Amino acid sequence: MKTLIFCVVVATCASNTIALHAEARSRSRLAASMFSGIQPGHDVVSFAYGGEGDINSSFAYGFGISYDGIALSQALTLILSSEVNFIRAETDPIDEQSGGSPEAQFRYRAIPILMWGELHQPGVFGPFLKLGIGAVHSAIDEEYHNWSELDLSCDFWSFACGAGAGVRYCPMEHLDVLLVGEGFFGTGSGVATNAFGDSFESGSPFDVWQIGVRLRGWF
Repeated sequence: MKTLIFCVVVATCASNTIALHAEARSRSRLAASMFSGIQPGHDVVSFAYGGEGDINSSFAYGFGISYDGIALSQALTLILSSEVNFIRAETDPIDEQSGGSPEAQFRYRAIPILMWGELHQPGVFGPFLKLGIGAVHSAIDEEYHNWSELDLSCDFWSFACGAGAGVRYCPMEHLDVLLVGEGFFGTGSGVATNAFGDSFESGSPFDVWQIGVRLRGWF
């Protein structure tokens, strides 16, 4: 009888240990992700030598790695991620203005690199909220089609933060499908110059928002 009780105790402890290790494995996982979406055009750009143009909508994409291992409670889990996104947009060329402004076009490229904290409820389907902090590299160009000496350009790094929210769906254990809207907010500025030596302060082109789908596969 004592032998039987001992065997039951040992088996119970072993099963509890296995369950704890299984739970740790399920919570402590790494993932790789890919984002694809659009950056809706919404800003109006004022050109250095006069005239304005609307930023067009454009394609955006990005990549990331994630760590899922922090259960804040039974109803709330924290995922930590590092994500890099690539955003490029431009205005349509503006015609020569009546006031003498030459024909011009504005372009920018932005690469935000942020660390994110994502809060969500465990389960197959549900909402999530994410906040991020990091840096953004911005490159800004104004091109004057009939007078290239006026072309202005600059690139610079600046502090950035981000916020986003959406819906998360898990069709299988090792795959998350996230419908997300997120924005990046840059704080820095650069000085754009041209062949004539003219200089203009050019702010970071943020806030910039993007909407799309992120696929995240867990190892």
